[in-house]
Amino acid sequence: MIFGVSLSLIGVYAIYRMNEYYMIRQFRSMSTAPPGTYVFSRTGRVILSLFLLPARLFGWVFLVYFGFRHGWLRPVVLIAVAFPLSLLLQMVPVWILRRSIHSPEQLDGLMTVAGFVVLPVCALLLIFLLPPT
Repeated sequence: MIFGVSLSLIGVYAIYRMNEYYMIRQFRSMSTAPPGTYVFSRTGRVILSLFLLPARLFGWVFLVYFGFRHGWLRPVVLIAVAFPLSLLLQMVPVWILRRSIHSPEQLDGLMTVAGFVVLPVCALLLIFLLPPT
């Protein structure tokens, strides 16, 4: 535990933020791409935006709820420790897939597809890993 925040909560929050980052990055690249670059760019943007809106809201509401229930130091510690960890975790797919992925767009697409599964699972884990009051 780091200032009352469990390491499992920090790890799951970092994984949540990492996957959210890749999905936002994919959404932005789809939004700024020239027409015809992505086959389903309009549909993909709609699907991503409908998925990312609740995901982003959950992330912020979770921090506010965590702050109200357990004091504001714990969410600050969670962000302060999980942010550098999520930056390191963003490099893991690059290291693992460096031989098979030839462009950043392929990595973003792969991580976006994985994010459709990982984000809801991490959200549930974040709820269950909250310490009791």
